[in-house]
Amino acid sequence: MALRNASDSWGSVSRILHWLIAVGVIAAILIAKYSETLSSSRARYETMVTHKSIGLTLLTLMLVRVIWRWSNPTPQLPASMPRWQRVGAKLSHAGLYFLLFWMPLTGWLAHSASGLPLRWFNWLKVPAMVGKDSDLKHLAESLHHWGLWLMLVLLSAHLLAALKHHFVDRDNLLRRMWSGR
Repeated sequence: MALRNASDSWGSVSRILHWLIAVGVIAAILIAKYSETLSSSRARYETMVTHKSIGLTLLTLMLVRVIWRWSNPTPQLPASMPRWQRVGAKLSHAGLYFLLFWMPLTGWLAHSASGLPLRWFNWLKVPAMVGKDSDLKHLAESLHHWGLWLMLVLLSAHLLAALKHHFVDRDNLLRRMWSGR
């Protein structure tokens, strides 16, 4: 199992980062939605601490992922893939990368502007980006909310495209990200 990417396969580091981030994004979304169903403000607070901590972890993982991607070749897309699909894949990946930074940063900004302290998993103190600012808090929350909808659209397109390549085109794109081959 190669650590680094090759021109025709993803290395284990890229695959592990991909799947850790995927699981983290799903967990963050589900935890945030679950917190909305809780009647206890204490329980909502605790679940949102977990949501925010996962978001900050995702931000760190994305920094590692971008550095790793810059230092490794990106496997080529199948030669049989039409140009419009290649362009679509590049644009959707760029959008996902952007949003995987946007979401944690707008969440962190909203929390910072609330004036409340933030501790990563109730352990490590996270510095505030800004001081208390009600207007900025509401703006950041709105940007975070709309970023979620855009992320859901791009994630759905990403998942559907991967399934299409696996079941219809049978071109091993999904297998490369799953097993590296």
